[in-house]
Amino acid sequence: MKIFVGDNGNVDFDGPIEVNDEQFEKIIDFFKTLYRSEVVEIDTESDFRSERIGEKLFQKTWSVAEYAALLDLDKDTDELSEELGRTWMSVDIQRGQWIPRFQTWAKRSNKNFIKGDIKKIVKEYFDDLDKQKLLKREQRKEEDLKKKRLLKEKKRLGKKLKSQKLLKRTRPSPELDKIIQDTITKIEDVEVKLKKYDFGDSY
Repeated sequence: MKIFVGDNGNVDFDGPIEVNDEQFEKIIDFFKTLYRSEVVEIDTESDFRSERIGEKLFQKTWSVAEYAALLDLDKDTDELSEELGRTWMSVDIQRGQWIPRFQTWAKRSNKNFIKGDIKKIVKEYFDDLDKQKLLKREQRKEEDLKKKRLLKEKKRLGKKLKSQKLLKRTRPSPELDKIIQDTITKIEDVEVKLKKYDFGDSY
């Protein structure tokens, strides 16, 4: 068994470690004595992670339990850093940036995280964020579709205007002038709508 220690004190193994049920339980119990028990999560993985410390920079995702722990104001940054197994700076940054955003959401959503189930409320917060991201993606798709339709319509009107101007050379008439002006007005209307998408090529 080889244990790697990174430059920030992070620990990793050179490969998976085979353990029996009793050893597994002891390992989990050991980690729960080192860190807050609620942040020690077990997840079954089917894929083997080949990269290890020293090969690349790993971004350690924060769990719901860890974010909930940030709201434990009875613990200072040093204590939380030790209990979460994270650097002092990462805890300090998350507390400074994430807590105000969470408090704003909680107030807007009428959530009492002081008396309520903190972990449940934090999960609701992230679920709400996911819904908002999904909604924004759908809105972007809808806006892209509208933009494509407008561009297609502008192209169609441009071809129509070109044909009308060619016809005017051989068969000029007040009626045709009115038709041409009507087409130009329609193109201008489309260009006004396209301005919100930073388009609007001249016809």
